[in-house]
This record gives sequence, structure tokens and C-alpha cells, in this order.
Amino acid sequence: MWHMNSKKELISYFSKEYTVDMHAKNTTYATANNGLWWLNITVDKFDRVVHFILRTDKNAYWLELQPGFVDNLAEYFRIRPDRNAIDLEIVSHEGDTYMHDTKNGGTGFNFSPYIKATIKINDTNEQSKNPIYWHIQMNQPENRNGVVLNSVDLLKEKTPVIGTGEWDDLQCDYFKGNVEDAMEVGDVVLIREGKTPVALATIQSSSFTSDSLAQKYINVNFREVKVLDWHAGNEYFPMTQGTLGRLINEQKPSYQFIDRWYKRINTSSKMSDLLKILEYKKQIILQGPPGTGKTFMAKEMAYKVVTGNSLSRDTKLRKQQLDNEEFKDSYELIQFHPAYSYEDFVRGIVAETQGEKVHYVTKNKILAKMAKKAKENLDRSEKSVSDLKQDERYQMALEGLIDKVQSEIDTNDSGKYFLTDSGFIFDCDDEYFRYTGEAWQSSFRIPFDELIIIAKNNLRSRQAIKKSKEVRGSSRQHATYLWKLMEEYYKLLDEYPIPTEIVKEKAKKYVLIIDEINRANLPAVLGELIYAFEYRNQPVNTIYPIAEDYKITLPDNLYIIGTMNTADRSVGHIDYAIRRRFAFVDVLPDINVVPDYAKQHFETVASLFTKDYLTSDFKRKDVQIGHSYFMAGSEEELDIKIKYEVVPILKEYVKDGVLLEEAIPEIEKL
Repeated sequence: MWHMNSKKELISYFSKEYTVDMHAKNTTYATANNGLWWLNITVDKFDRVVHFILRTDKNAYWLELQPGFVDNLAEYFRIRPDRNAIDLEIVSHEGDTYMHDTKNGGTGFNFSPYIKATIKINDTNEQSKNPIYWHIQMNQPENRNGVVLNSVDLLKEKTPVIGTGEWDDLQCDYFKGNVEDAMEVGDVVLIREGKTPVALATIQSSSFTSDSLAQKYINVNFREVKVLDWHAGNEYFPMTQGTLGRLINEQKPSYQFIDRWYKRINTSSKMSDLLKILEYKKQIILQGPPGTGKTFMAKEMAYKVVTGNSLSRDTKLRKQQLDNEEFKDSYELIQFHPAYSYEDFVRGIVAETQGEKVHYVTKNKILAKMAKKAKENLDRSEKSVSDLKQDERYQMALEGLIDKVQSEIDTNDSGKYFLTDSGFIFDCDDEYFRYTGEAWQSSFRIPFDELIIIAKNNLRSRQAIKKSKEVRGSSRQHATYLWKLMEEYYKLLDEYPIPTEIVKEKAKKYVLIIDEINRANLPAVLGELIYAFEYRNQPVNTIYPIAEDYKITLPDNLYIIGTMNTADRSVGHIDYAIRRRFAFVDVLPDINVVPDYAKQHFETVASLFTKDYLTSDFKRKDVQIGHSYFMAGSEEELDIKIKYEVVPILKEYVKDGVLLEEAIPEIEKL
């Protein structure tokens, strides 16, 4: 197993091991991307020996192509006339077409016979390492040959490009790929005009020439790029010397300028992808080992969904944002545990006391409450202004009645609001008037919305209520008590005119975060709601009715984000029925967010999760502890975290059979 991750290291290895004349000018390098190796090679290079180094996350292949390896290049490959170059797409995943080119209309040229050597490589942190950063100045502020070059024009070509002239110097060789540490596909380049940044882009091709581009832009050598972001603002790039520069010192302001910009784009891009998945699926689970920031990311997603804005990285400002009333009204976070049940999450029966009496009432829990709130908002957003004005009048009168009843309960020594000599209201719940009688064994409820239904149907007597099919059966049975309350409600309605103006309510989005979602027995907790997750806006019958209504509807504007610790095998199983209704996204350890003084510790711990120390029952991505364990404000704080957080969990891993006993000496060294 070799620890080699760069073109330079692999060229050095193959050239020394096999005594071959391999160097940057005659070697084309590519890393597998989406099952393919992408290569671009000018035709004139095939006049000499050409070497390929093709990498996957596990292996590196050296291929050697001698001049005349095919009789006619054009017969086997598609040659681009604009640059006299061959584009290759070589299949990189195992299968029948492995190492076949797919570009030339399915000809499928087989490169397997040209493999000279294969080595296994250790790619422990390749996905986490930063790309190589460059800066380039393409414009000619002093003019060249009487022509002013505008960088933006090159970047707004149908296929964006960057370019440079043809000079006998290191900068040109860097651009063309003729030296060690030259520019490679995947590198990140900042395009600038003097000290003013223009854009940030990634390299998409090797260097090529193009007569048509040369005529338009003076330059001779070009590379295709993908523009990641255009610069906005007044910040200047802190390095203005040189046409092309490779940045390797992480302490330099120029490196840090690009690094901050690139990471900001990366974070924004990842968040955008997550939000697209959430919008499509409506429920998502962020899964990964401990310490990868799953809950942190869930809150970021929730805030973005509800407000449209991003959370600040500043701790104090972030807390203020999360405490914002608009956000808090549309967001809830709960944590599952092994004892969590359907009755805790959806709807259940609760015992309540009133004096010496015990009353059993059905109550909505967190999911049903949020679903109801979200659906009511969605319904109101679709109503006309005139209907909303009427609703506002009914609601204002209802709130007046609730205040009156509650005030009498609070001030009356008996704690009662009498409806009749024998019946009285003893509580105003979130959604109901609760009433009973002195000799009654049970209590009953009058839903607040029942009063509005009766008023809208203009039912003006006890008999009218008893006969109406618009009213619930229990309300018809207790029409005497309901009518006493309606008499007061009608009086208040007369006092509230229809509002002359009203602000039309906009449809909002609501988010429920379920932390540690797999710690509960999910099939039991979710019950029939599994169906509702897939079929939004369709009522689903529950086992507990409220006001004779068994149904719960999950509306389109309610989003559910779960987090799941993949290292914890002692928790509930997620079956296929649930998996089909959630999108699962990996949240893995990321060295890029770790402070520089903690990166060595991160890499040392990461090395424990290789086959030398990791038991075969576990996958690295499920158990490697994350970057949060190394996010310390100082080296002193880092030492504390290593001693009291990192070491204990690693030892627990050994005890639980995640890591082998051989890992103990390495853990002790931390």
C-alpha cells in the first residue's frame, strides 16, 4: 500500500521503479470522476512515447503508448479540429467495458493491453485535501499589439477558457503542463486584472492551441475552465505580481484569499444541493459518524428553508438568528431516544386532573401540531382577501371570548365559568374549552373552531345546532352547553366589524429536525404516518381522534430533517419502507474545516480507520470520528479535547470491536 496522492509522486515512483523516461511533458494524468477518466491530448504528442497515469481511489495505473500504437488516430478517436486534440472518456469502473474509450460513437477503444503496471495506493484523505490554487492575469492593461484584452470575454465564451502567451519561461511551462507541479485538471485558479479579482474557476482541460481563439484574444495557449463564482465587492487580491502563480504557502494572504473564497463556494454549493434534495423529497436524513456536524448542518438547512438566508459563522450573531421569532415560529428540534413512542411524537392520550377528577384527553404532539400549523398557513395563503377579512373578524371575536372565559376562571374562587347551573368550563386549552359538571364522571371539549363553523353557518339556536350536519356529533349532543357559549360569541361578533384592511398571509415553510432519529424504534414511532410522508396533502387516519377527527395531513410546506449516527449499532433499525421515503445524505469528516494546528491530529486519528486497525465488520465512512472533535479555539483547548473527548471514544471503539487491539498503542500516543 503506497501513500501517493499526486501526479508528481506517481511519476517519480513509476519512473524509478521501472527505469522509464517519464516526466510531466510526456505524461497525462487523470483521476476518476463519475466512473470515467477524462483526458485531452494534442495529436502531435503521439509522435513520441505517451504515458498515462490513471487513478481511482484505490489504484494507480501506468499506461504506455508507443508511436504508431494505432495505424490512424482519426479512425479510432474523435479529433477536435479547433485545437487538433483528442478527447478521451475512459471507463474507470470495473465491468465489461473497463478501460474502454467511449467518445468515438461507441467504438470503445480498449486501453487495457497498454497497462504496464498497477499499484494500490492509500487515499485516506484525498477527498478532504484542498486542490492546488493558482492566480492568473490575462488582461493587457498596457495593450499588446494595440489590443486591449478583457478577461471576462474569455470567461464568457460558450466553453469558458483562460489563456496565456508563448514564452520561454517557467510560467508558460506551468500553464502548458511541461514541468513538475504544473497546472492540472481540477486545480482552482483565480482570474484577476491587476489587484482586482474577476472570477474563481476550476481547470477542465489540458493546454491546447486554437487559431480562432488566438485571433480573438492574442494568447496562444488555452485551457478550458468552469467558472465557480464571479467576484463581487471591493476586496483586492493581495498579490499583483506575475502573469501566473502557483500558491503553496497556506500562511500567505494570497493563498488564504482564494482558500476562503473556494470554501465559501463549496459550502454554498453543498447546501444548495441539499436543499434541492429536501425540496424534492420533503424529508431527508443526514447520516455519518459522530462529530461531523450533522445537527449543525440540519440547523443551517432549516434556517435557509424558513428565512431564505444563511446562518452566520459568528457564534453570537448565529444565536440571535436562531432566536428570531419568525424562525422559531416555523421550526422545532426534538431528539429521539429508545423510549420515544408514537404517543410522544404524533398523537396520544394524556391524563389530566381537575380537583379530584382525572380526565383523559387526546392531544396532538409535535408532528401533528406542526402539520396542523403548516396546513393552516397554506390554506390561509390560498384564500381571497375578502375571506381573510371575514376570518379575521371571527378570530378576533373568538380571542375576545377566550379571554373573557379565562379571566372569569382565574378570578372566580371556584375556578369555573358557568354555562348552566350544572355545567361549567374549567380550562381553556390550546384548541378547546374544557367543560364538565359537579356530578359528572367525565369532561368534554368544545373545539374553538366549532364556534366559528356555527357562526359561518349562521346557526342561531340550540335546535339549529342539533340539526346541523356541519357540526360535530358530540357538539350536537351537548348543544345546550354549546349554545350558551355561542350566545356570548355572537354578542362579541357584533362588536367586531369586518376589517377594512388586511395583510394577505404568504405561504411559509416549516421545518422539524429530529436529532438522533435512529435511536427510536422508527416503525413504531411513525406508525401510519409512513404513508403520509410519501403522499403529502392526503389525509391519513390515526388511531386517536381529536374532536371526532381521526385524520392527519402532512402538507407540502412541512419539511423533516433527521440526523443519524452511523457508528451507533445499538439503536433502532431503519427498514426499507422508511428508507424509501427519506433521502439519505452522507456527512463525513472534513479536514478542510479543521484549524491548521489541529490537522496533524486529525490525520493521525484518520490513519487508525484503515484496514490495519479497523475491524472488517465496519466501514471507515460509518465510524471515523469527525472534524468537530478537532475544532478548538486554541492549541490548549485542542489538547483538552484530545485527552477528554477523542481518546475516550477511540478506546470505546476498541472495547466495542470497532477498532482492533493493535490500535491501543497508537491511541496512547495521542
